[in-house]
Amino acid sequence: MDILDSLLTFAQLNAGVHINCQLSGEWALPNPHKQGQAVAHIVLKGKAYLTLDDKNILLKQGDIAFFAQMHPHLLSNLPNQSSVVSATPNLSEQGGFVVNKIGQGESECELLCLHFHYDSHSELLASLPPVISVALDTPSLAPLITLLKHETTAPALASKTAVNALSLMLFVLILRQYFARTSDSFLANYQHPRLMPLIQAIMTAPEKSWYINEMAEFANVSRSQLIRLFNQHLGISPHAFLHKIRLQKSAMLLKQSNHSVLYVALSLGFGSETHFSRAFKKQYGVTPSGYRG
Repeated sequence: MDILDSLLTFAQLNAGVHINCQLSGEWALPNPHKQGQAVAHIVLKGKAYLTLDDKNILLKQGDIAFFAQMHPHLLSNLPNQSSVVSATPNLSEQGGFVVNKIGQGESECELLCLHFHYDSHSELLASLPPVISVALDTPSLAPLITLLKHETTAPALASKTAVNALSLMLFVLILRQYFARTSDSFLANYQHPRLMPLIQAIMTAPEKSWYINEMAEFANVSRSQLIRLFNQHLGISPHAFLHKIRLQKSAMLLKQSNHSVLYVALSLGFGSETHFSRAFKKQYGVTPSGYRG
């Protein structure tokens, strides 16, 4: 796995409820903040106004607005619209989507709203801006949206599974586009040529001992240079980075396995369950058992 693969794995990304909005007349769709959730709004037809922090942004057919942290926003047919939907929505299910129809007759605007859940402590998602805009004319995105749209009009067997898989692929492609055009991003720091091989190795196997001299030898730099590079590009020491990655992997194991807390602690290189529980609570605000739920 590369670094982005590992960060997405630690984020524990899952698809949520996807909505096909078929809209006409006056309408407004409020989107309040929801911790640990993201949404991508795809304009398939017509236009919509996005109100974000008192700014109005026109979204046209072919535009995608992606909110990694579900920053509060409003979608409506007019700028400065109120957050009250003027017509009663008519909800139904169609394949992998909930259909939200507002207004009468043929829809003037059609939106696909793809929802995602992730670990609220995800470093990757926290690093992204409030909204990322991309266009459907990108070669990799266009056929994906075509398939998603097909699932809303001609759902077949396992349509929900297909829609979830396509939605997660769209999530990855949006991130690829963003990181490709942003030279000073969070991911760029992880991909520093001197640090990237070591970071990738640590993220793949954080349970290894990874003594500082061992890290320096792996990166082919001196001990002092390694510490300087980590502090300069990641803002933390090599040991603190290793500790953080161990906790992220332990969080994933707590959610996705039935292993005991003791097993998770020892398998990630913590000396005892007590030490692990104390470190985990300091980072996540709850005990390992409380996080597992």
